Amino acid sequence: MGLVKDGSDRLHIDTPLMAESLMDKTLLEGTDGQVHDVAVDGRPAHPERLRDVFFPTIQAMYQRQDDWKDLDPKQIVQEGYDDIAEHHHEWAQTTRAEERARYASVLLDELPPGAEVLDLGCGAGVPTTRELAQRFQVTGVDISARQIELARQNVPGARFVQADITQLDLAPGSFDGIAAFYSIIHVPRQEQLKLLQDIASWLRPGGLLVAAMSAHSAKVDFDEDFLGAPMYWSGFDGETNQRMVEEAGLRIVSAREETVPEFDQPVTFLWIVAQKPVL
Repeated sequence: MGLVKDGSDRLHIDTPLMAESLMDKTLLEGTDGQVHDVAVDGRPAHPERLRDVFFPTIQAMYQRQDDWKDLDPKQIVQEGYDDIAEHHHEWAQTTRAEERARYASVLLDELPPGAEVLDLGCGAGVPTTRELAQRFQVTGVDISARQIELARQNVPGARFVQADITQLDLAPGSFDGIAAFYSIIHVPRQEQLKLLQDIASWLRPGGLLVAAMSAHSAKVDFDEDFLGAPMYWSGFDGETNQRMVEEAGLRIVSAREETVPEFDQPVTFLWIVAQKPVL
């Protein structure tokens, strides 16, 4: 997904756009914005010809990454989803559809009719929020005002709130289930443990969290053209995510990596089902 910095001086470019010109899995080593070396598939590649051909493009992309890192990541996410709301609405109904349906069914099968369910990062409300709202009392939250407008049109029977999911003021024990499908990955990873702790507090004893989290570590992951707008992601590896869920006070019921094609390349997420212990 675009340019990735992992907290060191390594920059990883793995977009399909770059794959044609820079080859797959190109790694760049840099210090203070200066690119010093190139490795292709883990093997050094030093020819001057390679440098002459690729470095002008690489340096420009590196500079854009440095420019982006000073922006508010939540503003990038909010404005990005505002800009692509309609496109994302259509895209989300078919992309990862099997995984969305399978993990929504965990809540549908395990919770009683009329249960209170919180959908964090509900987007335009389809398909997940709409499916949950047919059985439960659903509150959907999204940082994008435009997505919330669409959600209210698409799922009139649910309640929707436009807000940053890390800034919600909800009463402890308010929900029987919480869905977080591809939303925690948009939160800066240094805030994710606190969010998981909040989620645990919002659940009633025995309540369930179903979440799609990152499977690979990336402190900052930007894509300058995700469905037509810049976008930001952040996350830890799967093992760290499972440890954080447990540290937040939840018991992991299942944790499974799911890999699906997206934009002609495989993308992997860690799907976690976790339960708040019954005291």
